[in-house]
Formats: sequence, structure tokens, C-alpha cells
Amino acid sequence: MYNAPWKQPIAIEMPRPHGLQVVRTTQEAADCLIDKWPEPDFGPERDEALRLCLEVYENGEEPEKARDAFLRAAHAADLFVHERVSS
Repeated sequence: MYNAPWKQPIAIEMPRPHGLQVVRTTQEAADCLIDKWPEPDFGPERDEALRLCLEVYENGEEPEKARDAFLRAAHAADLFVHERVSS
């Protein structure tokens, strides 16, 4: 389930040097949250998104819950989000 494609990918504009990131799975979301997230924007929404990514990985939680949390974290960090992305 960690690598299962989400029903709808999310594309977000990350600060340089990362640029546009299309996130299709919980694993890609976790990688983005850990390696590419802008440091001043490490807030509770990001922490919750990481926690849910871990729940998907360890306990088989629904990947869409991690997707929703990732989306909330992106909005909280004021990242530009493209929600209508082709799979």
C-alpha cells in the first residue's frame, strides 16, 4: 500500500532547486516531506502527514489518508498545489 498509486496525484511547486514535484504515492509523499520540504515550514501539518505516511507503511493505513494529510501540509506551507494532475 505504501507504493500504491493514489487515486489522484498531487503536483506542488517546491522552492528551488526542487521545482515542480508530482507526488503519486505515499512513499513519494514521505520522500518529499523529508528531503524537499522547505525548512521554515516544518509545522504540525507536516508532522501529521509524515505520521500518516508511516502508518500506511507500518500498519496498512489507507493511502488516501496520507494523501489528504500531505495536501493539508502543502496548503499550510503556502506551497502552490495543482490538484488536477494526470495519473
